[in-house]
Amino acid sequence: MLAGSVIVPLVGGALLDGALHTGPLLLLVGLGVGIVAAAAVMYLRMVRQG
Repeated sequence: MLAGSVIVPLVGGALLDGALHTGPLLLLVGLGVGIVAAAAVMYLRMVRQG
C-alpha cells in the first residue's frame, strides 16, 4: 500500500504530462501527492499500533 500511494500518482502525472504536453509539471504534482499520501499511510500505521 505504501509503494502504491507513491507510484500511482507519479505514473498518473507522467501519463497526463504526455497527453497534455505540460512537461514535468504534472509529474512533480503527482510526486508531491504521492509523498503526502505515503506520509499519511505511515502516520495511520503508527497510530493503529499505538
